[in-house]
Amino acid sequence: MPRLFGVLAMLVGISVASVGQIVEAEAFSCTGAEEGSRCWLSSPRLTDRVTWRFTNVPTGAALPLVLEGVANDICGTCEWGRDVLVRLYYRAGGDLYWQRAELWLRNVSPEPSGCLFAYPVRGETRILPTGPTIEIVVQRVLSCDPHVGFSRSSLSLGSIPPTVTPVPVPT
Repeated sequence: MPRLFGVLAMLVGISVASVGQIVEAEAFSCTGAEEGSRCWLSSPRLTDRVTWRFTNVPTGAALPLVLEGVANDICGTCEWGRDVLVRLYYRAGGDLYWQRAELWLRNVSPEPSGCLFAYPVRGETRILPTGPTIEIVVQRVLSCDPHVGFSRSSLSLGSIPPTVTPVPVPT
């Protein structure tokens, strides 16, 4: 029985370690077209990429990763701004190999209005950092997908602790 409580305490500790801390990007770089604070991934050859570098990343638990951007759908026949498929590459400092994940950035515009320019897109996943420093690279996957723009604050790593709603006592 004490072993069960030890395992449960460890799991709760790991879960709490990954919740409640948002890690801010230390560095941001872009090989795409820069317009103001935005980096646009628009190359038809899919060579554009954006890179974030984070330090002081908690390890030992999966961290939520939220990627938000702005898309321009240049399709002439669309009725609604399309989702964008991007590929994430990430590795901790000192790792020899990159991890890879595909992520759909969904159109989160509140209302449809024909072909949209500068409509918001958002995607979420979880990554398992293996070290306190992590580098994350994002590229478009399909040349026919909308162009997408990111800024330094587009990528969030970690999360805000959830608010606890008290359960009403039955009467």
